[in-house]
Parts: sequence; C-alpha cells; structure tokens
Amino acid sequence: MPSDKTTRSLLVFGLTVAYCFYADRTQVFNKFHKHYTTSGFMGLTLTWLVIGCLTVGKSAINVPSQPFLSRHQTDEWKGWLQFAILVYHYTGASKIPWIYGFIRVTVAAYLFMTGYGHAAYFYKKGDYSFKRVAGVLIRLNLLSCVLPYMMKTEYIFYYFAPLVSFWFIVIYLTMRIGSQYNSNTRFLVSKIIASAFLTTLLVKYPGALEALFEIPRIIAGTQWNVVEFRFRLSLDMWIVHLGMLTSILAAKLSDSTSHYSGNLHQLRRYAITASCISLPIFFLFLATRQTKFIYNAYHPYVSFTPILAFIILRNATPKLRNSHSLVFAWLGKCSLETFTLQFHIWLAGDTRGLLGLNLTGAYGRSTNFVLATALFLFTSNCVAGATQELTSWIMGVPEAKHALPTAKEEAATAPVEKGVCLKVKCVIILVVLWALNMVSDPS
Repeated sequence: MPSDKTTRSLLVFGLTVAYCFYADRTQVFNKFHKHYTTSGFMGLTLTWLVIGCLTVGKSAINVPSQPFLSRHQTDEWKGWLQFAILVYHYTGASKIPWIYGFIRVTVAAYLFMTGYGHAAYFYKKGDYSFKRVAGVLIRLNLLSCVLPYMMKTEYIFYYFAPLVSFWFIVIYLTMRIGSQYNSNTRFLVSKIIASAFLTTLLVKYPGALEALFEIPRIIAGTQWNVVEFRFRLSLDMWIVHLGMLTSILAAKLSDSTSHYSGNLHQLRRYAITASCISLPIFFLFLATRQTKFIYNAYHPYVSFTPILAFIILRNATPKLRNSHSLVFAWLGKCSLETFTLQFHIWLAGDTRGLLGLNLTGAYGRSTNFVLATALFLFTSNCVAGATQELTSWIMGVPEAKHALPTAKEEAATAPVEKGVCLKVKCVIILVVLWALNMVSDPS
C-alpha cells in the first residue's frame, strides 16, 4: 500500500494533469495572442537577471571551497537557462535570429550538463544497475508520457524529456561497455570518441532512427515524428560527448594523486584568458547571422564555445564557486517540470498563445500574467516533488532512502541567505513583474 506521502504525490500529479486539460483544451480560461516587443522582452530579461542578483548567497557553510561545477552551481545554471527559455517562449521572440541562437545555446548547455553529470556519476560510483537506469528514465519521462493521453499530443511534442532520455541511454551504454577498464584514461576517451562517431551515424544515416521508432509503433501503436526528433538530435550532435570528456578531465585534475593535477594552475590561467577572448567573439558571430536557419548550420560546431567559456569563468575564483543564486537554483531543481508544463498552464494552444485567468480591467492582461506565472511556478515545484516521490515508490526505494536530512546535516549544507528574506523578495519580484508587464502591455 502506498504511504500517505505517495498518495499525496499521486493526487498532486493527477490534479496537475487535469488542470493542463482544463487550461488548454477547454474554454474555462481565456487565451491571448503572443505579441513580441523589444521592450517587453528586455523588461522580462532584466527582471530575471535582477532576481538572480538579489538572491545570491553562499552555497554552504563550514565548507572552505565548493568543487568544480558543484550541485548548487549546476542547479543555478539550469535555473537561469530555464528563465531565458520561458521569457523566449512567452514573448514569442523566435523570429529574432540572435535571440533564437542564444536559446539554442541554452538547450545545448542543458545537454552538456546531462553528459557531464551522468558520466561523472558512472565514473565515480560505477553503478550501472537496472534500478539506477530505470529510476532516471522514469523520473525524466513520467510527466511527458502521461500528458499525451490527456492532451492528445505525442511524446515527441515535449521534446526535452525524449532528448535527454536518448542521450542518457547513449551515456549509459558508452560508460557501461568495457566499464572494468574505465580507469584507463586513454581507453575511456577513445570509447567516448567512438560513441560520438557511432551516434552520428545513427542520427544522420537514413533509416536507422526510423527503424528505432518502429519499436514504439509496434508495441504501443504510437507514431512519433522522426523528422522533428532527428532535427533536435542533429542540432546538438556532439555537446553531450563533450560534457562527458569534460567530466573525466575535471575528475583527473581534481585528483591530487594524478599527474594531471600538477598543471592545474597553469591550465586555469590559459583557460580564463581564452574564455575572456572567445565569449565576446561568439556573441559577435551570433549577432551577425541574418536568419536562424543560417545559424542552425553553424550551431553544432560553435555551441561549445560559450558553454566552456561560461563554465571556466563561473569557476575562476573560490568566491564564485562558493556562491550561487537561490532563486535560480530553486527553479533549476524543477526545470524539467517547468519546461513541460509551460506548454499548457502558462502558454496556451500548444505554445501558440498565452493563458489567461479570466481577469478583466485596465491592467487585466498584466495581472493575468503575474498570477498565471505564480501559479505555474508553484505547480511546477509541487509536481517536481511529486514525481520524485512517485519514482521512488515505483522503484521500491525505502522511504528512509529519500528522507529529509537531519537538522545538523541541513545546517552544514543549506544555502545562506543574507539581507531581506527570500519570501519578501519573491513578493517584490511579483510586483516588479506586474509593473514591467503593465508598461509593455500592447493592449
């Protein structure tokens, strides 16, 4: 029998799916057309940048230095990338080439972190068990597999979960095959390069993906859009493998017994210099592409530049490594849910419009935006927790395994917030959002 916590999670998950249906498939709520304006886009972008600056705190206390790309930092990175994607979708900025190119880089950064995080886990833990693999895949796909039944969409429509799932399987197979020799750096690097080559053949060679997509058609009678999925895979063909290589390099450099660590100081200096030069060059290149289709042709070959440059600069000093934005990290922890749920309870018409809450008046659209945003983020956070609990329940993980930390453990690792408390800041943020959207309201 499920526990009370699991029952609550089932209720939260079920009510959220029902809410998606009533919000986006009925006339219960009104809908708006998207209307891109430069002032609206810049206003919302500045808002989430200010949010990040206002909520910066120390990543942990009693810890002299956080490691390279710590969990706090990757959560923060996912959070501000998700904010950028949300603003992009809400304002309808896809027609602006440089904005489109930047968002393509944010998706590549997500996939880079997928390669980095999972490869680091397999390399350090050596856990290739079925429970580990099944748990990750269920966690990634639970929401995006249930929604198509309610919304009459298809699994590939929520493309981020299928994308990350595909690359997770590639990472697992790459690290699992010959795993007993993973301690040999040359073997491991060669294996990752070979995986990149074979994956490229799978994606680019006509018929391979089509044959793979026949499996769900035969088993479940569902037809997936192979053309769309091939396009998504092709855009970020090698960034996941680059993330894997970076995780191996980071592990070697952080190991004091490795001969690679002796060159760390010199490598850091060269890397920071190269990053300071390459980052503005990339954005200049991005700004000079006339259309998004032109940029797409370059993207697989240049997207690594701003990603690696950002990582190096973000970890350049101990102070930068030891601090992070609390709001961005909070959103990063539920970024998968926000990406999926935005299609139906923040946007509308399968992303073609905007959802309203039937509020009228002189500033009805602005008030709709603020309340719908607050409800959307709250729901995403609740569903993230519910999905985690349901995954543990499905996999049969004992409750003690995912219990909350003790007060002592929490005090040692919890982020430290300075100045105004986070709740007050959130109220201020909502007011600022309302004011900015009121100014840019085209009605």
